[in-house]
Amino acid sequence: MKTLMLNVSLFNAGDDAYETTLHIRLPTGLYFIKILDLIDFSFLLDASSLSRAEEDLNITVHAACENEGEVGNLRRNKATLTIPLKYEVLLTVHGFVNPPSFVYGPKEEDEPEMCVAEKMNFTFHVINTGQSMAPNVSVEIMIPNSFIPRTDKLFNILDVQDETRALKFEIRATAFSEPNPRVIKLNKDENVAHVRLPF
Repeated sequence: MKTLMLNVSLFNAGDDAYETTLHIRLPTGLYFIKILDLIDFSFLLDASSLSRAEEDLNITVHAACENEGEVGNLRRNKATLTIPLKYEVLLTVHGFVNPPSFVYGPKEEDEPEMCVAEKMNFTFHVINTGQSMAPNVSVEIMIPNSFIPRTDKLFNILDVQDETRALKFEIRATAFSEPNPRVIKLNKDENVAHVRLPF
């Protein structure tokens, strides 16, 4: 049996081509046997309108022909390509406290110590200035809760007011951490959390 090998290359040098079909016409007496090499397809995907997605992008490719066998017996005519999704996010955190300072300990050396409770209000803003949505954002607030060498606890959390449910943050002391720190889940509409601490 005599055989001929036909090599065909298709290249698009112009604008976008839609529903492209390649037809090969063979002369009488020349019959198609099989494709010897892999066929490579390269195409561009526009992702500019993709505003929210799962953790990964999954693209499924399925090959079929008119004379293929039973679908249940075909195992290699389907492939799934998984693309890890990266988000263009830029998170910034701003905070301020009211009152801006407090006095710790007696003013004079011989003055007896007196514990006076005072309330302080900490406000934190978490802002995403990136182009994409920021999934699974968490904010950790660490509070210095003592001055070495003393181990007296300075702050006790009285109340947490939140304006967002999209965030979850943890409040704990840095020097002597609590065995079970409070984890606060916030609501979804805004991005501000108010924390009141007495000492």
